[in-house]
Amino acid sequence: METKNTNLATKAFWIDLGNVLFFFDYGIFLDKIKDSLTMAPSQVKELIYTSEFVAQFERGLIDEEAFFKEFTAHTGLRMHKDYFFQAFADIFWENTPFIKFIKDQLKPNYRLILVSNINKVHYQFLAQQYPAIFKLFDHHILSYKVNVLKPDPVIYDAALKVSGGGVETVVYIDDRQDLIDATTAAGIESICFRTAQDCISLLSKRGIAVAG
Repeated sequence: METKNTNLATKAFWIDLGNVLFFFDYGIFLDKIKDSLTMAPSQVKELIYTSEFVAQFERGLIDEEAFFKEFTAHTGLRMHKDYFFQAFADIFWENTPFIKFIKDQLKPNYRLILVSNINKVHYQFLAQQYPAIFKLFDHHILSYKVNVLKPDPVIYDAALKVSGGGVETVVYIDDRQDLIDATTAAGIESICFRTAQDCISLLSKRGIAVAG
């Protein structure tokens, strides 16, 4: 069904990637490498979420070789680099209902900006596997390219420059409440993503064009 932009103030959507466009589970990766580790997979998972070298990789401050060396040093991993990165990348699956909503309802009416904390390996893997999804977006603002992580204002400033208007014309969708709080404080209308159905319902109540 063709729709119209009924909320004329809204020009652009900033949309997060992880647990919005694609779900992911590091458990898939850890299950593939667990026999090559000298520490428990649960400890490795904590390392992924808390260590500085992983954050540096997501900010694009170290390359794949340096990341692999750091990971190996921290975990005692014994594995070929190519297999490691294949396992590290292949942890995602599509959020099909929300992607369909973006394609059918948002893409015809709004500028779409992908705004994601993501490393080069994950981004390139996903872009190669799902090119049609990434082509839905007018711009990709990625942490590894701008060298900062959300909620650093630099990444949001980069997104705003390509949005076609000021903060009052943007709607931001992310699954992390702390990031939603940061953009809300900056005057950006924001929605914390829980499920596709919940998000679409909230957008409908706010006057964003959706199917009737």
